[in-house]
Amino acid sequence: MATPLFSQQPQRGGAGAGGRGGTVAGALVEFKAGRLFRDGATNWVRPDARRGVCYVRRDDEGLMYFCWKERQGGAQPEEELIVFSGDVRLEKVQQSSGRVYVLKFQSSSQRVFFWLQEPDAAGDSRLIGRVNAVLDDKGEDEEEEARTLLRQDSQEAEALSRHREQSALARESSELSRDALASTQVGGVPASMRRVSQQNPGDDVQPMGERAAAGLGPGQLGSLRELLSSIQV
Repeated sequence: MATPLFSQQPQRGGAGAGGRGGTVAGALVEFKAGRLFRDGATNWVRPDARRGVCYVRRDDEGLMYFCWKERQGGAQPEEELIVFSGDVRLEKVQQSSGRVYVLKFQSSSQRVFFWLQEPDAAGDSRLIGRVNAVLDDKGEDEEEEARTLLRQDSQEAEALSRHREQSALARESSELSRDALASTQVGGVPASMRRVSQQNPGDDVQPMGERAAAGLGPGQLGSLRELLSSIQV
């Protein structure tokens, strides 16, 4: 008999949900649940009364699977869906008063319904949170890639910081050098004597008096002129 999806909790049947089930080897997360099947295109579902377990596993190639199987020993998975991080999520059907959950795929309109068989209904929200955390997992390879990119970004930022510091030091050193050159001697002549160095040779020599010049002989006067003309300022 079909059960309305949004008004009644699915019937559990004679098997009940309190039976003990073994842990699924290699499962990333698991929980006890039964399946619900939509009745055609209506908002009615038909419950599968068998005791079941949902679990998430990852194969050797890194693919992740959402699976369902009976909890009896040796049972093989009857539902095995390949899922991708960020594409699938397990959500409560808010229109239902029961413990009905739906596995939604963002890449398609596919919907898979389950009803929880865990004995503690108060822990449903925490349990589903753990399941979704596993479904959102990016996997070890992608996590390592993210860590590598983070290290590269850190190294590039450090290199850029060092480059900026070196450039700032170079500019500061250049400015100090220009200031030092502006305040030091120019051509070996102190700054206080630059006015004198810009004059022509002999301009800063006061002319001798006629008497002093007259007291020099022709040879002495020629020697004096030669001496004055050879002075480098």
